[in-house]
Amino acid sequence: MPIGICPACNKRKHLTKHHILKYKIFQNDSEENIIYLCESCHNYGLNCLEELIRERENDVLRNKPELYTNALADFLAGVRPKKQKYRRRKR
Repeated sequence: MPIGICPACNKRKHLTKHHILKYKIFQNDSEENIIYLCESCHNYGLNCLEELIRERENDVLRNKPELYTNALADFLAGVRPKKQKYRRRKR
């Protein structure tokens, strides 16, 4: 992990690579899709980026409840998420 200044908290820390558009979905590993954040801004606590993304996803579901009801109908019909195993790198 490189050491640098986190653009979110402006602290000098070890930075981790974050894909702006989720890599699992878009498979985009280009430099335009990558930002480097410290671990606390990226993954931990109520003020992290991942929590904000979840909040925004929930806002989309609130504004378009048919997305949820369609997913629920599919689930009840037997459709299940694709199972993928992701491993975090050991430090």
